[in-house]
Amino acid sequence: MPRPKGREYNYRVTVNLSDEHYAALNSLAEKNQAAIAWTVRRAVMEFITKYDSDLLQERFLPLEEG
Repeated sequence: MPRPKGREYNYRVTVNLSDEHYAALNSLAEKNQAAIAWTVRRAVMEFITKYDSDLLQERFLPLEEG
């Protein structure tokens, strides 16, 4: 099936999630009546917006769980 016009996603990223994280992601997507892919793209967009600021250039990302 061809892609809908106006949407240009040029890259595919694969991630492995625990059962718990996948269930939470799936639940969030269902609550918002959205696809999991859309939910992940939204999360990535928010993450980049939060951490790719000129004001935060010298700070490290909090990649530790907790």
